[in-house]
Amino acid sequence: MPRSVTLPRTGSVSAAADRAIACVLQAERDARVAVRACEQQSESEVQAARERARVIAERAAVRVTRVHRAVEARLDAALARIDAQRTVLATVVNDAPADPARLAAAVQALAHELTHEPGALAQVARAPTPITEAAT
Repeated sequence: MPRSVTLPRTGSVSAAADRAIACVLQAERDARVAVRACEQQSESEVQAARERARVIAERAAVRVTRVHRAVEARLDAALARIDAQRTVLATVVNDAPADPARLAAAVQALAHELTHEPGALAQVARAPTPITEAAT
């Protein structure tokens, strides 16, 4: 069963309605102010996050550059060592007379390893040569 509402007299109804409307309008104004404050706060937080991201990206770029330079320096040093070894080996090979006995032993060991016994070539390779002596 519906509730019955007792309405006040006309003058007080109008005043109550005016107060209710004023209350609703004030609530709307307060809500708009709160929404604007939230928008401003979120924009500030977004800007702060962008600034933090920019700083992090700059730091990362500096670190990456530092790592690249270190790797490049190590690579240059390794390439210089390889070039030096190549020069030594080229000089020794060009200046060393061919050892016919050693060459024959190497050919025989290679043939034996290819046809029969693995490891025969390794024994020949361990014997000192002018090349291995110059490289050490």
